[in-house]
Amino acid sequence: MEEKGTAFAKGGCGCLIAFAALGLLALLFGGNVNIDLGGVVFLFVIGGIAGLIVLAIYSKGKKDAGHDE
Repeated sequence: MEEKGTAFAKGGCGCLIAFAALGLLALLFGGNVNIDLGGVVFLFVIGGIAGLIVLAIYSKGKKDAGHDE
Protein backbone atom coordinates (compact mmCIF):
# COMPACT_ATOMS: atom_id res chain seq x y z
CA MET A 1 0.00 0.00 0.00
CA GLU A 2 2.89 2.34 0.76
CA GLU A 3 4.13 1.89 -2.81
CA LYS A 4 0.78 3.11 -4.19
CA GLY A 5 0.82 6.18 -1.98
CA THR A 6 4.33 7.06 -3.08
CA ALA A 7 3.41 6.59 -6.75
CA PHE A 8 0.35 8.83 -6.29
CA ALA A 9 2.37 11.57 -4.59
CA LYS A 10 5.19 11.43 -7.16
CA GLY A 11 2.71 11.54 -10.02
CA GLY A 12 0.83 14.45 -8.49
CA CYS A 13 3.96 16.46 -7.77
CA GLY A 14 5.35 15.65 -11.21
CA CYS A 15 2.20 16.99 -12.86
CA LEU A 16 2.40 20.21 -10.83
CA ILE A 17 6.09 20.62 -11.71
CA ALA A 18 5.31 20.05 -15.39
CA PHE A 19 2.59 22.71 -15.21
CA ALA A 20 5.00 25.15 -13.55
CA ALA A 21 7.61 24.51 -16.24
CA LEU A 22 5.12 25.02 -19.07
CA GLY A 23 3.75 28.10 -17.30
CA LEU A 24 7.24 29.55 -16.96
CA LEU A 25 7.84 28.89 -20.65
CA ALA A 26 4.59 30.68 -21.50
CA LEU A 27 5.65 33.64 -19.35
CA LEU A 28 9.03 33.83 -21.07
CA PHE A 29 7.29 34.10 -24.44
CA GLY A 30 5.00 36.91 -23.28
CA GLY A 31 1.93 34.94 -22.21
CA ASN A 32 0.31 34.66 -18.83
CA VAL A 33 -0.42 31.87 -16.38
CA ASN A 34 -3.32 31.57 -13.98
CA ILE A 35 -4.29 28.76 -11.60
CA ASP A 36 -6.49 28.59 -8.53
CA LEU A 37 -6.64 26.12 -5.65
CA GLY A 38 -9.18 23.93 -7.42
CA GLY A 39 -6.88 23.72 -10.43
CA VAL A 40 -3.93 22.74 -8.25
CA VAL A 41 -5.94 19.97 -6.59
CA PHE A 42 -7.29 18.75 -9.95
CA LEU A 43 -3.79 18.66 -11.48
CA PHE A 44 -2.44 16.79 -8.45
CA VAL A 45 -5.23 14.19 -8.63
CA ILE A 46 -4.81 13.70 -12.39
CA GLY A 47 -1.04 13.30 -11.94
CA GLY A 48 -1.60 10.90 -9.04
CA ILE A 49 -3.89 8.73 -11.14
CA ALA A 50 -1.29 8.73 -13.92
CA GLY A 51 1.33 7.67 -11.35
CA LEU A 52 -0.85 4.77 -10.23
CA ILE A 53 -1.35 3.66 -13.84
CA VAL A 54 2.40 3.74 -14.47
CA LEU A 55 2.99 1.74 -11.25
CA ALA A 56 0.43 -0.88 -12.32
CA ILE A 57 2.07 -1.26 -15.73
CA TYR A 58 5.53 -1.46 -14.17
CA SER A 59 4.41 -4.03 -11.59
CA LYS A 60 2.73 -6.19 -14.25
CA GLY A 61 5.86 -6.10 -16.41
CA LYS A 62 8.02 -6.97 -13.44
CA LYS A 63 5.73 -9.87 -12.57
CA ASP A 64 5.66 -11.13 -16.18
CA ALA A 65 9.46 -11.03 -16.31
CA GLY A 66 9.63 -13.29 -13.25
CA HIS A 67 11.07 -10.76 -10.80
CA ASP A 68 8.55 -11.17 -8.00
CA GLU A 69 10.05 -9.26 -5.11
